[in-house]
Amino acid sequence: MDREIELHRIKSIAPEIILNDLGIPFVKRPSYIEAPAVWRGEKRPSVSIQQNDFGEWLWHDFGSDKGGSWIDLVMVLYDWDYVTAVKFLREKYLGNSEIQVPRIIPKSQRVSTVKILEVKEVSHPALRKYLRERKIEKIPEWLRELHWEVKGKRFFGVGTRTITGSWTVRNRLGKWNLRELSNQRHSYSLIEKGSSYLAVFEGLFDALTWEQLCLKETDLLILNSTVNIEEALKVLEHYEVLVLALDNDDAGKLARRKIKNWFGERIINLLFSAKDLNEAFKYGEKIKFLE
Repeated sequence: MDREIELHRIKSIAPEIILNDLGIPFVKRPSYIEAPAVWRGEKRPSVSIQQNDFGEWLWHDFGSDKGGSWIDLVMVLYDWDYVTAVKFLREKYLGNSEIQVPRIIPKSQRVSTVKILEVKEVSHPALRKYLRERKIEKIPEWLRELHWEVKGKRFFGVGTRTITGSWTVRNRLGKWNLRELSNQRHSYSLIEKGSSYLAVFEGLFDALTWEQLCLKETDLLILNSTVNIEEALKVLEHYEVLVLALDNDDAGKLARRKIKNWFGERIINLLFSAKDLNEAFKYGEKIKFLE
């Protein structure tokens, strides 16, 4: 199936079907649907869901100013990345799978503590192969190889530390936000190199892609999730110029608007048509600059 057609079909799934499956209560109004933000532990409606001119359903949470398609909703519900969310929706609604829907746990209750066993230079052959598959050949010093343990099981991946001391980690199996303390918040990552330019990304692989492009030496800010945008805004005032390489989805566009409102016109946007910078780089798309 063509990728664009597949994504359109996913975004056009009837809300009665997907909301019932996800266990989200809703009320149909004459021109929209309202629902509570259950991922924030809310019981009163704060989410509006409407259909656009293309037949796709879009939601907006007025309590957090987040929104997007069903893909974005699943990402918020389960802390999944884009690829995992699309795979779940594809298998659940476009295939013949009897895949079970995970239980929604409010973010305030999502405390996943781990034991960090080792942090070192990236050297494991499986991780290096994983990076090469994403076209990451140059491995910067700030990217680390982590080994950790959860309930007696051991895992390993590549990641970077956030400003709160937690870790954002990726491997072939998925994405984790690792905390060693139950009261430790997950936040953005800031890699400082002494530059007056700051490049801003949503995810780890977009920042790694920027390092491959070698277009300009900059400090790096990895949001790790657009939920961290408000906290990260305070970092911007220390820089003369921002380079924005945010995703081409609703969450990325909203983050871009917030940054522009805060920072003004001293912004350079990276332009590409793919979903994110790494995908554009991976498929050889020409990346342009717009000041």
